[in-house]
Amino acid sequence: MMKLWLKRPIVLILLAAGVALGGALLGNAVLAQAGADQAAPGERAEGSDGRSGRILDLTPEQIERIQQNHLSVVYHFAGALNATETATEKATVVQCTNIHASETTEVEVQLFQYDASAVYTGTISVDPMKTATFESSPVPFYVADVFLGAGNVEQGYGRIMSTHEDIVCTVQTIDPVNSPPTWSFDLPLYHRTAGGALLPAILREQSR
Repeated sequence: MMKLWLKRPIVLILLAAGVALGGALLGNAVLAQAGADQAAPGERAEGSDGRSGRILDLTPEQIERIQQNHLSVVYHFAGALNATETATEKATVVQCTNIHASETTEVEVQLFQYDASAVYTGTISVDPMKTATFESSPVPFYVADVFLGAGNVEQGYGRIMSTHEDIVCTVQTIDPVNSPPTWSFDLPLYHRTAGGALLPAILREQSR
């Protein structure tokens, strides 16, 4: 009888330890699952969220029609490059943030060859305070929302269109091989004023 009494506290202690250990493991599993659930919405599958297209051998009539009626041109840029040959690889990256407090916007980037013989287009919906990244061809340094799938572009012209003007954008021509890139340079953006003049985007607020 005495032996059974002595064993009972040990059994109770073991049971309590088992319950505590099981609770801790279960709690960690729940927290891990909650963390995974919270992280999932922030994940982006590279190049899968937007739409892209191309037109080769453009005609003047096509150039007039490729601006959708519900979009207006917010920015222009020139000097874009894209090359996919191993010895001379180059790419252009456009990043746009929707700074509107509540309204989603559609953003479209069109990249033209220097003689307008080809145009490469990418389009995506951007939620408030979200940034979309467009790449003329894959750049390992960034996660792309839209690949334009561009061919060779030399001294290209580009325009950025949106359903509203509350977007902020940057454009880079960049090394598409190394991460981090070994070289890159910024392309200035231009915005058309109400009077029709094209001014550097840095002067945009003064031109409104």
